[in-house]
Amino acid sequence: MLTVRASEVGGCPRLLYHKLRGDELEEPEGAQRRVFQEGQDAEESILAWACEGLEVVSRQQEVSFDLDEFRVTGHMDALCRDNQGSLVVVEAKLMGKERFARAAEDNWPQQILDQVACYMYGASAQYALIAAQERNGEGRATKTLIAPAELQNILFDLSLLSAALEDANPDLIEWPLSEFGCQPCPARFHCYPRWRPWYAVGEEGALVAGKLHTLAVVAEAQAKLAAREAELKAELAAILDAHETDVLKPEGGGTVRWVESTRRTLNQKAIPQEIKDQLEPYYKESWSRHLRVFPPGQKGDDGEGDADGGQGGV
Repeated sequence: MLTVRASEVGGCPRLLYHKLRGDELEEPEGAQRRVFQEGQDAEESILAWACEGLEVVSRQQEVSFDLDEFRVTGHMDALCRDNQGSLVVVEAKLMGKERFARAAEDNWPQQILDQVACYMYGASAQYALIAAQERNGEGRATKTLIAPAELQNILFDLSLLSAALEDANPDLIEWPLSEFGCQPCPARFHCYPRWRPWYAVGEEGALVAGKLHTLAVVAEAQAKLAAREAELKAELAAILDAHETDVLKPEGGGTVRWVESTRRTLNQKAIPQEIKDQLEPYYKESWSRHLRVFPPGQKGDDGEGDADGGQGGV
């Protein structure tokens, strides 16, 4: 019988496939470890307000049950009773700004719903309360699950996983659209072998190091030129303002002019989630690939901080 964690059943099935096979997985990066630790540290404060009016029966109680050929296990943050004597699973979640905003609009991650559905089933609870708090903010959101309807979906997903394990073929599992992306996934090198770093040593390593150094020198020179360009434009703008004109034509030729333009864009943060969902089929997606180089010691050189396409590199 295969054992899976309740927190994993609604996550990436390909990650679960490689875990159950015992394949080598990458250690969580520093940023992921910090987020996990922050969630643990915030659990007490979240449960303090989430469990108000409830009798706490147990904390971190283990739950385990069999679902076909799988054994689902986990630890509930809290198991409580309400004033009617009904058992209530309470799950605490600390969320980043965007994830919390979606939860506040009742658009909760399916992985969390599946996790809590497993806890309800395993504890024979009448309902569950998911309590979320915004990281670095005062926002709070809650959701009540009356019945673990997600179990049918979970059973279907686990049946596909079982077939993939039997055939040793992860391609039988649908590639998921993870809300966090594949870059931080511990199984990323199994799904994307080209992402695995290759370490250049010897003569070739020295050659690459030399090119990195040259690129760093070029990037520094470009930054100085860009700064000088901005200074010259500011000086020319001051001359235009002094003569109260938008166009300047020097005797030696050339032109300096203010050019005005207007661009309209959608304010994504202001659009309600339900409208975003309606617009989703109309987005045009394009793919591109570009090379980013991180000189030694620059942020991104260690592989962290660049999973979301952030700044850095040359």
